[in-house]
Amino acid sequence: MVAYRLIGYLFSFLILIPPLIFFTNLTQNPYSIQAVMLNIGILLIWGIWIVENLIKKRVIFVKTYMDVPFCLFFLICILSFGWSLFTHGQMKDAICNFGLKNIFFVLNNFLVFYGTIYFLGDRGKIKKISCLFFLLTCFVCGYGILQHLGLEIIWKHNLNPFGKRCISTFGNPNFLATFLVLMLPLIFGFFIKENFFLKKALFLFLFLLAFIVLLFTFCRSSWLGFLTAFICVLVLWMIIDKRIILRNKKWLVIFLVFIFLSILFFYGNSVRKKEKNISRQAYGAFTVKKTNQSIYQRLLIWKTAWAILKDYPLLGCGWGCFELFYPFYQGQFLSEEQFVSFRTHANNVHNEILEVLTQTGFIGLAIFCYLLICLGRYCYYLMKKLTDINIKEEEKILIPCFIGAIVGVFTDNMFNVSLHFPIPAFFFWVSLGFLISMGKKVEGEEGHVLIDWGKPENGILKKFLPFFLSIIFLILIGKGIFGQIKNFTAETYFWKGYKLSRKSNFYDEAIVNYKKAYKLNPFYVQNNYQLGNLLAKMGDIKGSLRAYESALRAHPGYDEIYFNLGVQYSKIKQWDKAIENYQQALKINPLNVLIHINLGQVYMEKEMLKEGLEIYVKALKIESDKKEIYNNLGSVYIKMKNPEEARKCYIKALQIDPGFYEARENLFSLQKILKDTGFNKEVQSP
Repeated sequence: MVAYRLIGYLFSFLILIPPLIFFTNLTQNPYSIQAVMLNIGILLIWGIWIVENLIKKRVIFVKTYMDVPFCLFFLICILSFGWSLFTHGQMKDAICNFGLKNIFFVLNNFLVFYGTIYFLGDRGKIKKISCLFFLLTCFVCGYGILQHLGLEIIWKHNLNPFGKRCISTFGNPNFLATFLVLMLPLIFGFFIKENFFLKKALFLFLFLLAFIVLLFTFCRSSWLGFLTAFICVLVLWMIIDKRIILRNKKWLVIFLVFIFLSILFFYGNSVRKKEKNISRQAYGAFTVKKTNQSIYQRLLIWKTAWAILKDYPLLGCGWGCFELFYPFYQGQFLSEEQFVSFRTHANNVHNEILEVLTQTGFIGLAIFCYLLICLGRYCYYLMKKLTDINIKEEEKILIPCFIGAIVGVFTDNMFNVSLHFPIPAFFFWVSLGFLISMGKKVEGEEGHVLIDWGKPENGILKKFLPFFLSIIFLILIGKGIFGQIKNFTAETYFWKGYKLSRKSNFYDEAIVNYKKAYKLNPFYVQNNYQLGNLLAKMGDIKGSLRAYESALRAHPGYDEIYFNLGVQYSKIKQWDKAIENYQQALKINPLNVLIHINLGQVYMEKEMLKEGLEIYVKALKIESDKKEIYNNLGSVYIKMKNPEEARKCYIKALQIDPGFYEARENLFSLQKILKDTGFNKEVQSP
């Protein structure tokens, strides 16, 4: 009993505290602490449960309708990861790093889901946790409104890199918006359920506060998700019992009027101040303009994801590995006019169906569709049960709210990535757990499986196998907690080193911190990359090469790392390695003119004049007014014994920048050579 009480406290802590905690100067991402607290807390909850079972020598499993599809989906994640690891040995370190991290994330989500059913499933706890949801929503939305108004009450400086978009303590407006899509239907349900005027007024106020903050996230996918959730809830109420709506029609009218007035007020305010406004943002969701970054970046990501799928149709590129493969496929589309300005490092696909399809292939998609069908059938079954006149009105009101919230978030994530980040994912899986828990009450079936290994008549295997499995799970949980602490500590060392590296008199201390971070987490790509940059700045070429190579083992998809390797190899005249790295950088980012220029210079050093000519011509197609390209191209023509073309290039460079000293010197030297050989023509002043 003590163990379950402790688990309840831990769950309450995880719901209320981590979403509000962030540090501005401890890690690069102020919100890293939230993920660490959630992950450790979830593992502790299940560790306590295992210890409790060891003491009692028995374990109770709760069967749910989703057990088989969840198990199959988890297995396909592992299978696709293993296949990717087997077929891409050259990236094994990076695949292990990203794949295992994302498999752990999926496992943690399932642990949240089953933890909600096991430990929060009774009606009383659902009400208490809902109160925590509402309290958290109040804090989060109040802080978000202050941020929108430019009032930072906690830290000395504004933390919001998204302008007027609300982020509150979530660090990203999309994460906050998804959280609100989950909370708004539940608040709406309690508003309808309550009979007392004061409580109804409080829920109406909380709903409007959350709705206004949702508007100020300017997250269009979440607006669509909220609309879908709201319609879903109303339709389900109509199907279950029309009286729910008829009894509250006056309140619903007041409710809708308040929503309309809120939109009208803030729209008018934005127009008067000539700020980004709600209607313009909504209109932008249905128009495809060349300046619309969010839409074009999504189109680019989706097109690239489809290209990956064509190469790996059955099992995908491996669960968690989309970010690794993406850079190698994006480059082929960047030359297309609509995508020229929208190159990105994509962590996720921004579409849940395509996310699963790209990383687990058509086999994974089939299992995912089976999972959705099972969930849909279960919800349909519940709706039929809820039409029974004997079912309490509370279930009839709240179960459709949870269904609407889940449908809304899934709709949101057809254009969003929030389900792949800890805070919004945690609340989604808690909500899904509540839906299944309330459904089990409506079903009237407990569905418990008891395994008792303490009976005298049990054989040795039955007695000791559960014990050994429990010990193994406890060891894995301990290892997981240790890993979370270790990686977070590495982040703190990295961030300290990065800040010190910006001060020239603290370089040595910065390197010490970078190396501590590397020792704790050798696959922290940012740390290895910045260490390489600092060592290169200090003239330690060998050290920088080692650091850059370590960064590539962690993530081989950054053209910046290949470029810097090319620069370092050029300094020590290892031209072949320099060419290899520059070419790899160009494959990832074919629009980077600086890579073209540096690669062309190496070609000239190796007397590969034809290749040098081709690379500079390509560079001019990307940026036709770059003086350095014309100057270097002139040097290529000099070596190719074509002084007339060289002269034209130098003149063009000087027309772009009359003060370009190097081109003027080259032109003067060329003119002198031509004069000495008797082939000089009058040179026009640029």
